[in-house]
Amino acid sequence: MLRLTREARSRLGHLAPGRKYCLKIPAPLGGEYGGENLGTIDFDELIGMSVDMAKQITDVPDGSSVKISVV
Repeated sequence: MLRLTREARSRLGHLAPGRKYCLKIPAPLGGEYGGENLGTIDFDELIGMSVDMAKQITDVPDGSSVKISVV
């Protein structure tokens, strides 16, 4: 993750308080680790979104198609 953090900092700059680097498309949904898929997000939003997505895909077998609801 050190390489990814360095790439994110290089592309996006230093983080404002309360923000974190993230993958715009999460890895479990096929998002790439780096490049244009890097972004920043509010920490509380990141945690909430991660929990919600995990609940939605918890029983989906690997390789299956999914439809994520964003509310």
